Amino acid sequence: MRNFRLFIIFYAIVIITMIQSCLDFGNKVGDRFSVNEEQSKEIGVFIGKYKPIKIRISDSIQFEITNIIAEKKHGIYSYDADAPYTIDTMKSQLVLVTEPGWGELWKNYGYSEKWEFSNMRSIRKNTWVIDIDAPVPPDTVKVEVINDEADSTGGAGIYYGEKIGEFIIVKKTDD
Repeated sequence: MRNFRLFIIFYAIVIITMIQSCLDFGNKVGDRFSVNEEQSKEIGVFIGKYKPIKIRISDSIQFEITNIIAEKKHGIYSYDADAPYTIDTMKSQLVLVTEPGWGELWKNYGYSEKWEFSNMRSIRKNTWVIDIDAPVPPDTVKVEVINDEADSTGGAGIYYGEKIGEFIIVKKTDD
């Protein structure tokens, strides 16, 4: 009976150790973006703001970018829980918040199924990032909306990649 209890205790320790090794108690390594202007300023990467914009490409593609901030590219590149941000002084990024978010754009407006942005990447539900290979983003940034429809076999359709619209993001001058 004593051996059985030791076996159970040993087995429990092994299971707990395996579970803990799967959990992330430290930082996630990689590029980061700020969720708002305050966080960007707190980290020390804030550059400026851009004007919100309502976008209407067609009756079936319309949304609003409600918040746009420019910041220096930054990230955490260590699993150490106390690792500082690494700031890239030669690159920047624009962080855009859309309304509606990605899920609604996909469900109701065909995003990623019929169209996509040419130079933006989705980071989470309603946040997008444009990477800029310069210390400061330009005062205006053009974003193309391109066709992303597949053909009947699932391959690239005849109009895949064709520009179906565009919009311009403009830096605020009143800050």
